[in-house]
Amino acid sequence: MHAYGDDPTERVVPHSAHLVKRGAMARTPMSRFDVRVVLATVIALVALTGLPGAAGGTPTRVLFTVRADPAGDMTFTATPPFCAEGSTVRRPVGGVQQATMTCADGSGTIVARGASALSFTGTGKYADLRGQGSCAHDATENTVEHCQALVDHDAVAPQARDLAVKVLLQKPKKLRIYSLRVSFKPEDNLAENSVRYALVVDAGSQFVKRSGATTAPVAYTLRIRAPKNVRSLRLTLTMADPVGNESRLSQAIRLPR
Repeated sequence: MHAYGDDPTERVVPHSAHLVKRGAMARTPMSRFDVRVVLATVIALVALTGLPGAAGGTPTRVLFTVRADPAGDMTFTATPPFCAEGSTVRRPVGGVQQATMTCADGSGTIVARGASALSFTGTGKYADLRGQGSCAHDATENTVEHCQALVDHDAVAPQARDLAVKVLLQKPKKLRIYSLRVSFKPEDNLAENSVRYALVVDAGSQFVKRSGATTAPVAYTLRIRAPKNVRSLRLTLTMADPVGNESRLSQAIRLPR
């Protein structure tokens, strides 16, 4: 499979649109690599708990420290308003690394899934927290990491409004080269948030992809060649907000003859 239609004459078209709308884990010693992966997971996870209670506020940057001992026991300390300390356990689930962090004061639990790209769920006070973070090993202790993350009480993913697709068969028709005009308005529940998007139009053996980040309406004019046996294209649009809430829509586009 290869990308088609990437010549420099292809253009972004200015556009304006009206807005509408399970079992216990066995304890095993952790290798240095395990510590790194798990701490990276817990890092973004702990960081994502540092917000005040108001939903949909300005994202907050939180600092915290995670420690692991040779037996695999992990603890954390964090800055307010997240709980001051707690414990963490990890296990692979469905082939994906998962870390569960529990506050010592009983205020809630957060689960982080993934290694570099993390997704979060929680309970109690942290049920709607989402965030993305990074961390670095301590210069003198490789089992200690110092971390920061951008977090928010925001569990709402962005949506595509006013999605429109127009398809034209270019001449000569026997070449089956199609021109597509695709327009949409990425919209988050927080209007000031920039939304990251990835647009893919797939013809089976060939595809066109465009991506970006914006708060404004988006429009592209794309070209793609469809094999003789293909009667429709597949359009997929993925969007994410600054704290990692993600949505995806996919639809078939019938090709004119």
